[in-house]
Amino acid sequence: MALHWEFTNDENRMKMRGGVQDAFIWGCLFVGIGTISDANKDEWRTRYTMMVKMHGCLLAHKNEETGEEIEWIPSPEEMDLAVGLRTNVGQKEHISKWANRQFKSLKEKCVRERKEYEKEKADATAVSA
Repeated sequence: MALHWEFTNDENRMKMRGGVQDAFIWGCLFVGIGTISDANKDEWRTRYTMMVKMHGCLLAHKNEETGEEIEWIPSPEEMDLAVGLRTNVGQKEHISKWANRQFKSLKEKCVRERKEYEKEKADATAVSA
């Protein structure tokens, strides 16, 4: 299924940088909230921040002074600009359902990484034997 989106506030859309706009659009899918409003923008930002902390950087930008890649977490001002974004992601997923889905995903990632480590260790042992 394709991800469709629109801004109900065209002025806000025009003020937003391209990569940031894309991050908000795809972020709706990640956080389980399809529409950003004044009422849910803080929860949207909290969930996005949780995703970054659990899974790593979803969008990076370069620090103009150092050239260093920095993970992007929307500022309160950027959240204000995102108000009015609507996507075809379903209605707001309840926080407990969303959190359980994230925990399950993180657990699967940890198990997968452990298995990969054990396989690499076994392969290294077989080569040296």
